[in-house]
Amino acid sequence: MSIHAKIKSAREKRGWSQQRLADEVSRLEGLPKPLNWQTVQQWEKTTAPKNSRLRFVAAALGVPPGELLDTSSDALLAHPLSQAVSIMPLRAMPWRELKMITKPGVVYAEVGEHSIEQFKIGTVLRFEFGAAPEFGDKVLIRDAAGELHFRIYSQALAGGWVGVADRVGFMPLSPVDGAQVVAVKTAHFMEER
Repeated sequence: MSIHAKIKSAREKRGWSQQRLADEVSRLEGLPKPLNWQTVQQWEKTTAPKNSRLRFVAAALGVPPGELLDTSSDALLAHPLSQAVSIMPLRAMPWRELKMITKPGVVYAEVGEHSIEQFKIGTVLRFEFGAAPEFGDKVLIRDAAGELHFRIYSQALAGGWVGVADRVGFMPLSPVDGAQVVAVKTAHFMEER
């Protein structure tokens, strides 16, 4: 089932109008200007909610965020990474298992006690493995030893790149170090327990 159909089905199960869902998402997200019913209509027909809003839509509808993901075969085939796209259940991917990912795909990882400092324990991060990073993206970089490092992607001179940390004490990484960018962080949210 597509994300559009899942949102519509969950809304109708609650007996809500499109405007009621728009109001509830606006309240949960703390928006100064509320969403309108046309936005929900788009979610149900053409355009999925942006990643940063998905958790608020899920919370309003009373479902886990992962339940709204589009896992239909058509959606997977249409994905920019085309083949081998895998969508993991939110709790199925501890941080330490990310280093085992080698093929392109969308994965979710939960930050644990020995994870990255920038996020609280329990935060769920969405990564696209194999995606092309852009300047300023938060990325996972695999070093020559196979370890993963969380960095900010930055262009460097001579057509190369460098991964720089947003905190003091973390060394930059670049292809010169035998490192490669393996994933781009596309969203993060605290999973409701």
